[in-house]
Amino acid sequence: MRVSILLLCFFSGFSTHAQQIEMTHDPACPPVKAMAASMSDANPRLQNDVLAKDVGVVEDAQKQIKGHLKDFNDCELRRITGLAWSEFRDERPRARLTKQTLVDAVENFGGLIVLSEPAGAAIWVDDTKWTTPTNTKDFTHVGTIKIRLELAGYENVEGTVVVARRKFVTFNGKFKRAKTH
Repeated sequence: MRVSILLLCFFSGFSTHAQQIEMTHDPACPPVKAMAASMSDANPRLQNDVLAKDVGVVEDAQKQIKGHLKDFNDCELRRITGLAWSEFRDERPRARLTKQTLVDAVENFGGLIVLSEPAGAAIWVDDTKWTTPTNTKDFTHVGTIKIRLELAGYENVEGTVVVARRKFVTFNGKFKRAKTH
């Protein structure tokens, strides 16, 4: 099941192996209440009283989530939490969210850095287009992930990467010029 809404979390900059990864997100992280408002706007079948109760659970779970995911910064933790919470609500719009349910759901996400040479390619992760081009990072489900990169004038780059819990993994696509006839 895909998460049907986009919750923006907002990275500053990130550098690895002397290659700069451009972060195109807003520099501020959304508070939990703002994430709830985004979820409500994106999914009208969600009841405001359910989301209001969720806010307390999500805020209460942050310390435990941070303890599980020590290598992520606060903004990254909020992004993962938002994805897990959103997915829970997409699948169970009226169910009671518990702290443990949320902590367990967060464990199903890992970090993915997608690089390419040249940069600026469109990214598909398991056939879902990301909103930002390479070179960027975001989060997705753990497991073997199919990646496709597309850039005008070049052959598509396809491959897989195993996304693991509690860390970032990198997919690095190297484009070849498309053959002209």
